[in-house]
Amino acid sequence: AESDVVEVALSLAEMLRRRGRAPEALPILEALLASQVPEGKAPSAEAVVTMIRLARVEVSLDLAPRALDRLREAEPHVERYFGSRSTTYATLQATKASALNALEDYGQAAEAFLAAAEAYAGSLGPSHRNVVRSRFNEAQTLSYAPGREEEALQRYAA
Repeated sequence: AESDVVEVALSLAEMLRRRGRAPEALPILEALLASQVPEGKAPSAEAVVTMIRLARVEVSLDLAPRALDRLREAEPHVERYFGSRSTTYATLQATKASALNALEDYGQAAEAFLAAAEAYAGSLGPSHRNVVRSRFNEAQTLSYAPGREEEALQRYAA
């Protein structure tokens, strides 16, 4: 079935990315996305998941601006299909935060980490490790943002 092909492609790309072989994951995800989004059509729920995975690979390959454009395109669709308290939305926000971090836009990156934490809390519960990690990342990122050191310290204390 088509969904099996998608699952295999996503799994293979994720395995390559985790093993430091992101350059090999890139064309797999690009081809998958091209097959999922017909010209001029809005992306499906499956396609926006691929967009997030592709953006994550792009961030790891120093293609943060491209990843950011992709994530901003995907965001309203992710909200519509999955809701802003879903793990998919949280993953989008965390990936966006990584891209913004890479571009040294620490203020916006911190906001995206906070959005990720809130979405994870809504879907996985407030004490889940993904919530804790996202809140830590938010505080750490704020500490790099000019003039926001005090705010960062308050976040660490929270």
